[in-house]
Amino acid sequence: MSLEGALNTERFISHIAIWGIKAYQRCISPYKGFCCAHASLHKGDSCSQAVLNIIAAQGVIGGRVAIKTRFHHCHLAHQSLVQMNANKKNRPKRRKRDQIDCCDLPLSTHCDCDFISSCDSLDLPCECSLHSISQKVRSVLHRKTKVR
Repeated sequence: MSLEGALNTERFISHIAIWGIKAYQRCISPYKGFCCAHASLHKGDSCSQAVLNIIAAQGVIGGRVAIKTRFHHCHLAHQSLVQMNANKKNRPKRRKRDQIDCCDLPLSTHCDCDFISSCDSLDLPCECSLHSISQKVRSVLHRKTKVR
């Protein structure tokens, strides 16, 4: 094959690759979230856009090392995001400002089984449901705020 034939083949392959990437960006990417792990972590171009730019500048064959490197970096970004997500799941969740549990109440509060008793620091006389806290405790606190 002559050099001119090889260059035509390279251009043809590059045009098909660019067409495929653009089809992916229009038809598939909107349903999966427009963003790869690398773009999500580093706030840059998605891999499809980066590879499209590489192919446009260097061709498929000439840019194969840069494409492989980009996909490797995306894989590393994915691993970082998975680790960060796992760390977030292991952290205790902060309560919202208006949430109340038994630890927030004075020790003189008595339980008549419409209250919550999941706190280890209080020894309440009954086993109470989580559902009733929003009714009983909030009504007590509401009355206290009206008195002030």
